[in-house]
Amino acid sequence: MSRIIHKIKMAASVYPKLLKYKWFNKPTPLLVGFGITNRCNLGCRYCFATLKNRKQKDVPTSKLLDYIDQFIELGAEEIDLQGGEPTLHPDLGIIIEHIVSRGVECSMATNGFKVADHIEALKKCYVVCVSLDGAPETTSFHRGKNAYEIAVKALELMNDNSINTRLHGVLTCKTSQKDIDHLIELAQKYKTSVNFVYALESGDSSTGCGDEAGFPEHVRNLARYLSECKKKGYPITSKEGAIRQVINWPFGAQDILLEDEMTDEQLEQLKKTNISKCYWGRLACFYNPDGNLYRCPRGYDRDGYFTVIGDRSIKDAYHELA
Repeated sequence: MSRIIHKIKMAASVYPKLLKYKWFNKPTPLLVGFGITNRCNLGCRYCFATLKNRKQKDVPTSKLLDYIDQFIELGAEEIDLQGGEPTLHPDLGIIIEHIVSRGVECSMATNGFKVADHIEALKKCYVVCVSLDGAPETTSFHRGKNAYEIAVKALELMNDNSINTRLHGVLTCKTSQKDIDHLIELAQKYKTSVNFVYALESGDSSTGCGDEAGFPEHVRNLARYLSECKKKGYPITSKEGAIRQVINWPFGAQDILLEDEMTDEQLEQLKKTNISKCYWGRLACFYNPDGNLYRCPRGYDRDGYFTVIGDRSIKDAYHELA
């Protein structure tokens, strides 16, 4: 019942801003993916982050809090803490407390390794997303030895402390239907849900998930299976529209295209396949502590997907991005 009440309150707050966007075409960052550190204790094969940034010094916490305030003034309804690995930040508790004190939802993504060090702070998050890629052997292949066991232990700990969690899996050439089944079973066990995205060649990642590897048809088959699972009522939070886009995407699996840069032929292909417009960059964005503001974390390091904040306000940088 509490989750239902929460969704009603969120809808009441978000809907007027959506109408303002629709009527007046006013970009508003309702969701902000907010990187608080580029440091990470893992080296996942498909990670979009640039490895040279992993050793960057953290941005001063005071500056992070100021940026958060500026996003909230622009209309942010949810700040999703990301990294790197956000639990490595020494002031994670302060950042979470600051967000929730402003009346904004705080969510977070983690690999689970340091969850036990922040359990009291995490109780204030709306949801904590734990990354797993399927069965133990698949997760270990992508994320490293013991990654699966540690993530599940973190899930158990948060479940024991009544923290709302969600699972997050990345679909790759290694992913099988059994991996999807495994994550669904875990979600059911811990009374939560699972979301899926597919691997991209971005930053320093080398996923092997290109057209030449047969990935487009492989990921389409996985998406078809996800659609079947959703119809059966399994706890998958990936939207049906997003799954349908993967199935119907008319270009290469690694092709992410900006609408204003598409050829007339590409635009016509999109119309034929009924692909809906993506609102990242207009109603959502991603801040990275490298000093850039991105349309979407999945477009990391791609020309046209980011703007340098520099000495400008978040408002000025976001309006240029949008």
